[in-house]
Amino acid sequence: MEDKLYSNVIYEDLTSRQKEFIDLAETPNSRVFLTGCAGAGKTLLATIATLKLEESNQNVQFLVYTKMLEKFVRDTFKDTEHIDRDLGQVVQRFHKPKTDRIRLWSQIKKMSSSDLSKLTKEYSNKPFDTILVDECQDFQKPMVETVKMMSKNQIWLGDATQQIFGHAMSKENEGYSSLYKDSSYERIDLDTNFRNPLTVAMLAMHFITINEFDEISLEDKVSKFIQPITNNQTGTSQARNQPTVFIEASDVDNQYDAIAKRIKNIQNNKLPGAKNQIVVAHVHSKNVYKIRKELYKRGIEGEIAKKKRGQDMEDNFDFKDENLVLFGTIHSLKGLEFDYLFFPDTEEDKLDFDSMFQNTVEDNSYSYGYTLSKQQQDSIVSNTLFMLFTRVKKRIFISYIDKVKSLVFKKIPEEYRNLEEHFSFIKADENTPKLSNSQVQKKVQEVEKSLKENNWPVQRKSSKELERDLNKNLNDDLPF
Repeated sequence: MEDKLYSNVIYEDLTSRQKEFIDLAETPNSRVFLTGCAGAGKTLLATIATLKLEESNQNVQFLVYTKMLEKFVRDTFKDTEHIDRDLGQVVQRFHKPKTDRIRLWSQIKKMSSSDLSKLTKEYSNKPFDTILVDECQDFQKPMVETVKMMSKNQIWLGDATQQIFGHAMSKENEGYSSLYKDSSYERIDLDTNFRNPLTVAMLAMHFITINEFDEISLEDKVSKFIQPITNNQTGTSQARNQPTVFIEASDVDNQYDAIAKRIKNIQNNKLPGAKNQIVVAHVHSKNVYKIRKELYKRGIEGEIAKKKRGQDMEDNFDFKDENLVLFGTIHSLKGLEFDYLFFPDTEEDKLDFDSMFQNTVEDNSYSYGYTLSKQQQDSIVSNTLFMLFTRVKKRIFISYIDKVKSLVFKKIPEEYRNLEEHFSFIKADENTPKLSNSQVQKKVQEVEKSLKENNWPVQRKSSKELERDLNKNLNDDLPF
């Protein structure tokens, strides 16, 4: 196999497990279900597999869940050594309007199981040899059935720990579960996180949840998430292991002044050729626009993660821009990666996750009525924040005015807050601390020791204990 360049990665750079997936995907009539943790390279592998299938003259399509991930794949792989064409017809979001799959999906959503079985037998036209699907954990079952009906073979890639849309978790629509139980697919699991440094992982670990597909304890899952990073030279480097910064501001102006100052510091200290992509995120669009307005007044310019009028997100920014500053909702960032994350206004009432679970029992264009238990709702919130934090390659900045109400601050146990090498809690006017190389190496060694001794101060309750508590105190059938 030739060492062609795929977005600065060649085949020989891949791990043996990653190569196993690529080789299997290239095999005629392959049907693969790949599960992979955050940062395992799922999107990269799916894109490489798509291009290689094309080279073997297969009619192939690569489907993603969001507009942003569609653009990310196109931007990242365009103008590379051997890709000199638009990937627009090959890489598409599932919900692209006026496509055959949308028309078929609209039909399948309304069908009973018996009607669907009849349609499957009648639907002999398979326009694609293979369809690859990234972020499949958020695909509803009717979406899964649509993909199957339109392709001879399918390759699915996903991670249940990053399942952030309720319709995919509900009993009425679950698609990932149906794939997980389907023994006709070859199974591959990737459990090495190549994106996050150790400090970022030490924050994200507090938002890991146990789901129905896990066969290990919460403690083991946390260790499995952290362990590979300690063996990754990039993941333990000084540049990428400065503490996560928690900024406590006295008021709104004080908070945005502090954020603007730190963004400018990042921009002014950029090394030639280095990528310093920054994302500023929040839960709802109205908050994203407000934050952008406040930072614009302070000299910070950036793009909103949405399409412009008459366009489809093609020309408003480029993911190859090494100085990109992007403002976006958390959900729009699925599958992406950035160097720095700023997450302001983290008080629970400002985040307003509860509104995600209201008035969604009614049918709409993307799903139909469904319900989730309180436990499932809590899992979605944790999964959403886990997904957000695992987008980051260098450093995270969390800010608030009232730390007692900050959802992120409250999730960090007291014993972890004292680990200054991982978490720095400062006032908005204080300077951001910096660790020396020896301090970074010391904290890596301490984490490695804790892993070997199984000495993690993980104080959270198990999922069964949480479920028992919820059944005692809450209605377990609240609408999503």
